[in-house]
Amino acid sequence: SMVHAEYGSSGINAEYGGAATVQEAAEIVAFIQEFKRDGKRWFTCIAKAGKGRSASVVMCYLCQKHRVTPEEAFSMLREQRKQVDLGAKQWKLVRDYCKHIDIGLRVNVLIVT
Repeated sequence: SMVHAEYGSSGINAEYGGAATVQEAAEIVAFIQEFKRDGKRWFTCIAKAGKGRSASVVMCYLCQKHRVTPEEAFSMLREQRKQVDLGAKQWKLVRDYCKHIDIGLRVNVLIVT
């Protein structure tokens, strides 16, 4: 598909076991944001079951976009996909990612003031 080709050509490797790294999640979130900025509304993620690894990255996106906690992002996602079920590594990714974006937000605030 066009999206897969764009994603593949971006150099982001989405094939990983267990959970993404914070850096990989940040790259994927940036890709989703760019995709949405281009006016595209649908994004397809090829996943084995769509309940763990891919869900954790979507939660990272929701945390950043809506400034919500990992637990709130989980609830938001679970409303749409009842089968979402994260393992310990995936929860750790989302929590670490939230710390990563919170640090970035504080740095931006300090630079602005």
